[in-house]
Amino acid sequence: MKKFLLFLLLNGLFTNLYSQTLGVNETINYINNLYEENKSNKMVSLKMDGTLRVGNKDSDHWSYHMNINEVKTRKSYKKGNYDIVCKEYGANCIELRVSTGPRQDPTYAMPILLHTSQYNKDKLFNAFSYLIAIASASEKYKRNDNDPFAPGNFNISSSEIKNLNNEKNTSLRKSNGVFFVDVSFGILKEEFILDTGASDMLINESIERKLIAENIITKEDYIQPGLYRIADGSIVQCRRLIIPEIKVGSFIVKNVQASVGYGEAPLLLGKSFLDKFSSWSVNNQSQTLELKI
Repeated sequence: MKKFLLFLLLNGLFTNLYSQTLGVNETINYINNLYEENKSNKMVSLKMDGTLRVGNKDSDHWSYHMNINEVKTRKSYKKGNYDIVCKEYGANCIELRVSTGPRQDPTYAMPILLHTSQYNKDKLFNAFSYLIAIASASEKYKRNDNDPFAPGNFNISSSEIKNLNNEKNTSLRKSNGVFFVDVSFGILKEEFILDTGASDMLINESIERKLIAENIITKEDYIQPGLYRIADGSIVQCRRLIIPEIKVGSFIVKNVQASVGYGEAPLLLGKSFLDKFSSWSVNNQSQTLELKI
């Protein structure tokens, strides 16, 4: 009985710790509050179609806008000169100008100035970088464009999901009220908790070392660290990466985002896997996970 209670306590602690990602709305609020605290009239907004907008509070017109999925972040080598720019330095770009002044490049079209200390400028750059990273990775802010030649749809490579035998149902194992599912990484197989409330798939440092040793993940797979709010309200930072391929049941799924928990944190299969599918559901009676591409 004591072991069962300890399991529930630890599982609840770690699930609560790593499932509460510092989200898009919180990050936007942080940016806008930072503008306000530094007496700037600017504000930022992100529409559901992924359009990032920058404008002035006293105007209904948004001065600048571009799609979040066309943005990348860069910290230039010049001291104090930070930029957030779109790919290929195209027309829809964002620049954070600081003490060194703007670069003499007419393609930098969206200034997000903050006239304050270097410390606060650094915070603004970090917040924008984090916003772009989490929003562009979210299916929620993808463009809804059915045009086959739209950049988001035109992909000559194979689909990210492959069903090996057309079986939709994946077997689960239930223990102490928690569902477990097998997840394979190449020759490695691990048992994960199915956590439909976790924003990311969660691995721990032990699994991370195994994946590195088997060359399943490399340093190129790591992305911007994630920020997570824990029960006491404080924020912790975790490494994040894109796992090239995992297998769950009969499904092979590519490019699944995962966070790395500290120590021997429990293994969680969350929404970064589930939301790859058009729909999913858990059948408690048959103890199966139904996935539809």
